[in-house]
Amino acid sequence: MRSKQNEVFSYRAGLGITSAFIGCSVAFLVIVGFWPRPLSSIAMTFRAPLFSTAVVGQKIELKTITQLDSLMAAEVPPTTALWIGGRNEHLAVIVSGLVGSAEDTLNIFMANEFIAAGTSVMILPSPTQWAFAHRRLPEVQRADYDFSVGALCVAMDEVLRSPVVQMSIGPKVLKRAYMVGLSLGARHAVSLADCVADRAHLQDLRILGVNPPVDLRFAGATIDQLVARLADNRTRAYGVGLLLQSIRPLVPWLGIDTALRPLGWFPEALEELAAASFAARMERVQTGRETRFDGISTRRSDFSFRDFMDRGPVKVEDFQREVRSARLKTRNHLYVIHSTDDFLVRSSDLDFLRKELGDRAKILTSGGHGGLVFEFVFQEMVQRMIGEP
Repeated sequence: MRSKQNEVFSYRAGLGITSAFIGCSVAFLVIVGFWPRPLSSIAMTFRAPLFSTAVVGQKIELKTITQLDSLMAAEVPPTTALWIGGRNEHLAVIVSGLVGSAEDTLNIFMANEFIAAGTSVMILPSPTQWAFAHRRLPEVQRADYDFSVGALCVAMDEVLRSPVVQMSIGPKVLKRAYMVGLSLGARHAVSLADCVADRAHLQDLRILGVNPPVDLRFAGATIDQLVARLADNRTRAYGVGLLLQSIRPLVPWLGIDTALRPLGWFPEALEELAAASFAARMERVQTGRETRFDGISTRRSDFSFRDFMDRGPVKVEDFQREVRSARLKTRNHLYVIHSTDDFLVRSSDLDFLRKELGDRAKILTSGGHGGLVFEFVFQEMVQRMIGEP
C-alpha cells in the first residue's frame, strides 16, 4: 500500500515539476515577446564567446608579422578578418569594438544592413583583440594608438589584396566606402578614413559611429569603479552570469534582442560584468597571460583600466578634434548614434555630438552600450548614409 502511495506521489510530483517548467517557459516567452520596455543593452558588450552567430562570408587569416616563441605561437590563435562579397561598387569596412574579433555578434548584425543593400563588407578585428595584438603588433608598439591604427590599415590592405577578395570584386571599381564602428571601433573607423581613401583609391567616404566613448579617460575611470564594486558583490554578478549562460540556447530561435530582454532587470550587475570582462581581456592583451577561468577577474589587484587607456593602444588625445577633421574628410557624411543611458559617456559628451553634428547625431534615451544596433535607428541611419548624395 505504501509503495502504491509512493508511486502516486512520485507521479504527481513529476507532473507538477513538468507543469511548472512548461508554465515558466510560456511565461518567459510571453514576457520577452511582448515586453514593451526598450532593451537595456549593457549585456550586448558580452560578445564572443557567450554569444556568437553563424559566420557568414569567408574568413581570411591574417599573417603573423611578429616573432612569437613556440609557447605563445601555440597558445595565441590565428587572427582573422571576414569578407562578404556584394553586388555593387560600394565597400563597408566594419571595425570591431574593444577586444572584439571579426566574427562577433554585433559585427554580424551591423553587416546585415549593408549586405541587404548589395554592399561588400569587410570586418576587421580590434587591434586590442588578443590574437591581433600579439600577432600583428610588436610589444613596443602595442602602447601607441597610432601604431594600432597603422596595423589596422595594413590588415585592411592585406584583405583587399587577398585572392578571395580579388576574385569577389572582379572587374568592379570601388566607388564609395562606409566606415562603421561600435564603441572604440567607432574611433578607429574615423582614424582609418585616410587609409581607406589611399588604399582603395576612394574619395567618397562616409562614417557611422555607434556609441563612441567621447572621453576614454572618463570611460576608463568608470570601468575601474565598476570593477571595484563587483568585488564587493560577486554573488549578484555570478547570478547574472549564470542567466547569460542559460539563455544562450534560446538565441538562435528567439533572436538575440528578444532573448536578452530579461537582462534589463539587472542593469547594475550587467554594467559591473561588462566592465570586469573588459578589464580581464585587456589585461590579457597587456601581459600576454591568460586570465582566470571566470573571465571577469584580473590577476593583478592593482590593474587599472584608466592607466592602460592613458598609455595603451586605446590612447586618445582629442576625440573632438578628430570628429571635426572627419567632417571635412567626409564632406559632412559623419553620423553618430548614441544613448543617454550609455554608462561610458556623460551628458556633456552627448551635448558636444549634438552641437557638432546636428541632425546627423541621433541621441536616444535608451539602448545602453551597443543595444542601438538592434533598434530601428541603426537601420534608419545606415539607409540615410547610403541614400544621401
